Amino acid sequence: MKIKIGKRIKNTIIIDDEDYSKVIVLDLYYVKSGIVALINNRRVLLRNIIAGAKGGNTCKEFVVHANDDMLDFRKSNLPTMSRCETVANRDYRYAKTKFRGALNRGSFWSCDKVFKNIHYYKNCKTEKKALETYDAISDYVGAKGHRNFPDRKFTLTEDEIKSISRYEGKK
Repeated sequence: MKIKIGKRIKNTIIIDDEDYSKVIVLDLYYVKSGIVALINNRRVLLRNIIAGAKGGNTCKEFVVHANDDMLDFRKSNLPTMSRCETVANRDYRYAKTKFRGALNRGSFWSCDKVFKNIHYYKNCKTEKKALETYDAISDYVGAKGHRNFPDRKFTLTEDEIKSISRYEGKK
């Protein structure tokens, strides 16, 4: 369901039907970290309210927007992750591509996925294959969160799994 919310927010947000009654009573506004509501004189991120996460700096669970659309608050788009998983998903946008996890190495493309301090690395002939491999590795290791093609599922064959380089820690 799409609704226009708050006096300060010009865009509409997307929420699930069952969350409508929860969201419509809140006074929502933008801050740098996202859309927040003022509850008991404290700012609470709307994504934490909808996902039911506690939030705060001492929290062990974090809620992110899986498709990077900061106005999409459907529960299917708000996975809960640990701090380690959010950091692993954060910094892997490389130059020369608008997607996550691919790097142009001249005559080939490489994909690099970090999950639980293990790097999964594979060289590919095309950018598309590198992006698909990144998503397939994410599914294979069970990583939640950001995907290049959120509506598609990719699987790896046994030969492809064997050809992926793995190493622990920093490269």
